[in-house]
Formats: sequence, structure tokens, C-alpha cells
Amino acid sequence: NSISDLKNRRACLGAYNSDSGWNIPVGLLLATDTLVPDCRGEIQSVSQFFGASCAAGQWSNDSYLDHELSTH
Repeated sequence: NSISDLKNRRACLGAYNSDSGWNIPVGLLLATDTLVPDCRGEIQSVSQFFGASCAAGQWSNDSYLDHELSTH
């Protein structure tokens, strides 16, 4: 088993841009060349690597948009 076995697996990460829930795990995947950087950003890279996934926390300061993003 290796870290690359996580490809296409379900992932539930911590809040976007939090150290322990996002920056460290995503940074490790990037540093080990397990996660391929996408020019559109980390969220796109993560979504291309994992299968069905979620990330905790607030996604937008706009309450309507935050609700829409967190329920889809």
C-alpha cells in the first residue's frame, strides 16, 4: 500500500486552507508528486485526484453561495 492508492478514493478533508485539514495533507500529496498540480488551483487538483469528496467549513462569504456550494 502506498499514498498513491488514495487515487479515486473518497476523501473528507478538513476546512479549505486550514493547516491540519487541508494545507498539510494536500501539501504532502503535492510534495510527493502524488497529486498533479492543476493550473486552475488546488481544489481542481484535489477533485481530479480523489473520487467523491468533501471539505468542511465555509466556502464563501456570500451566504447564498456558501449554502449552494455546501449542498452540492
